Amino acid sequence: MEWIYFTLAAMLLWTVVNIFDKYIISHELRDPMMVTTVFGFVIYLVFIVTSFIFDGAQVLDTEVKFASIIAGILYSVALWFYYYVMKREEVSRFVPILASEPFIITIVAFFLFGERFKLLNYAGMALIVIGAIVISIKKHKKKIKHKHLLFFALFSVILFASRNILFKFATTNPSDFWAVMFWTGVGGIIFPILLFVFHHPHLRKQGWEGVYHLAFNALLSGMAVIFFTKAISTGTVSLASALLATKPMLVFLIATFLSFFHPKIMREKITRPVLIKKTIAIILIVAGGICVVL
Repeated sequence: MEWIYFTLAAMLLWTVVNIFDKYIISHELRDPMMVTTVFGFVIYLVFIVTSFIFDGAQVLDTEVKFASIIAGILYSVALWFYYYVMKREEVSRFVPILASEPFIITIVAFFLFGERFKLLNYAGMALIVIGAIVISIKKHKKKIKHKHLLFFALFSVILFASRNILFKFATTNPSDFWAVMFWTGVGGIIFPILLFVFHHPHLRKQGWEGVYHLAFNALLSGMAVIFFTKAISTGTVSLASALLATKPMLVFLIATFLSFFHPKIMREKITRPVLIKKTIAIILIVAGGICVVL
């Protein structure tokens, strides 16, 4: 059951990250390449530094080292696609696509790692995903301007799912955990360096404020990745990913709180029909979470 606590810790941190992301991208730093560069530099330095703090010996089998490096590269590219989509359209348009990650991971892990569960667990996964879609999706008057964003969103989900699968493969031996994080950092930081070399925009004062805020956000996200990777290494990647998918519920609750008490930071439209819909979604998510951990 240790994996549950690590997953919950990651979920809490990523909830804060998602809330801050929305504000930073909307108000302070609107360049997805710059966002990926700053976010990438910080998050991978977190991996590298913490790995040396907790375990200075970075010795791994060649295949595990290679998997870790690829996981870092895929994570960097996934971040760019995610921020690219988020900058051009509301993320709520792509909720069904983004919510499909647990299903992708469960199917792959079934064949690759032999992860098989009770029917109740699978039902819980389905309830969580349905609830996440209901709580996050919105009605939009205008259609999506750029259809290619649908493929970009799907591609980012596939990359995030692949990263988690590679993490599970690389951390089969618990003693390799910190070495895996080190080489993930080494692989991941390559993409931000390339972006910095070929894309170095001039920032105004507000842009620099966004950089500082994003760096702090990346620090939190780096800690979240470490916790979630620990959850994957001590449990199953399928159940950990499914439990993490309950995050939209926390995002909604915090966003609602901020809308009432700090509307300058975030303002969400809260009406009676919306609250009814969200309440139903929360019930589905909570029920699904219970089924997953039983």
